[in-house]
Amino acid sequence: ALSFSIQRSIDGVLSTRLPQPVAAASIAFEITSVRGDDASLDRAARFFVEGFWAASTTTDTGGALTDRDRDQLAALQRDDMIARYGETVGARRLRSSLFVAEDPSSGAIAGCVGVEMALVDPSRGRVLSRAQSEKL
Repeated sequence: ALSFSIQRSIDGVLSTRLPQPVAAASIAFEITSVRGDDASLDRAARFFVEGFWAASTTTDTGGALTDRDRDQLAALQRDDMIARYGETVGARRLRSSLFVAEDPSSGAIAGCVGVEMALVDPSRGRVLSRAQSEKL
């Protein structure tokens, strides 16, 4: 397996470090694109809540989320994922996908990553929002 990093210098120039070998994982994960149905996005949203919010050191409750907190965060996260990666009535102009890595023996989610195409306004040096980009 290879690892690489992208760094921004003081003058804003991006550079890449050469790939470095890393230890291979003992588990081979199955990586699939989530289709955008409610059940698969709900599962990914709950995984994200556990990995990001429940494991966070920034919560003022000492990291302990109640079941109600988890349900509310999962609902908000699912709604965001549906807007970003869910199936739409019309075709999206800018594609997006949510990928999930699962342990094939247990079906447990090990990680997820969202990928979205975006437009950049080079004169202002900023990324346009999804809504702005889709209108162009």
